Amino acid sequence: MMIRVVLMLLIWMVVLALPFASEGQSGKAQPDDEKEKVYKGTLQHPVYAIGGETTGTVLKTESGEFELDLGGQPMLQERVRSLANKPVVVSGRLSIRSGVEVEKRRIIKVNELKPADGTQAKDQTKKAKPKEVLKGQPLPVSLTGTLRHPVTNKMGQHDGTVLEAEEELFELDLGGQPMLQERMRSLANKPVVVSGRLSILVTTDGSGTERRVVEVTELKSTEQN
Repeated sequence: MMIRVVLMLLIWMVVLALPFASEGQSGKAQPDDEKEKVYKGTLQHPVYAIGGETTGTVLKTESGEFELDLGGQPMLQERVRSLANKPVVVSGRLSIRSGVEVEKRRIIKVNELKPADGTQAKDQTKKAKPKEVLKGQPLPVSLTGTLRHPVTNKMGQHDGTVLEAEEELFELDLGGQPMLQERMRSLANKPVVVSGRLSILVTTDGSGTERRVVEVTELKSTEQN
């Protein structure tokens, strides 16, 4: 009789402990695959859910939706903002987490995030301009030629105003002076006389590229001479 009572007590204790065991396991991330995988889809951000059951960033793929865990990394957070609602490629490890509103939440711990078209994200597109050094000393000049505006070179190094003179191109630095800027607009593509100081800048990347830049002090039409 005593043995039967003990057995019944043991069975009852096991039954009572089951709900607590299952409760302890719910909500824990369970690795789906130890290997890092690559996922392609559309990045959605920000995303909201009932009860806050979301990381706030979702990847929508052909096989369904995956939440993205950025791990609080500023670089990834900035990239998410710049690539929101665009096709992307995500590298990371998948975990399954039990939820309340969503029974199984698929969450990718992100290691890398980039545009799907192969270009670099915005925070990586800016290329440093080549460094330049002054060749010799600035010289006073007075040049006659044709004023071209707006123009730009391949590297976007000058402000869009050029003088064609003596079969050469001279970039014009107007120094932000409103009077010179207004005169430049009125004399665009016309013969002018430019006075100022000429500097020759040479790149230090070994290409030997030179830029002739005139710091303009006076700009007038040749008809004023």
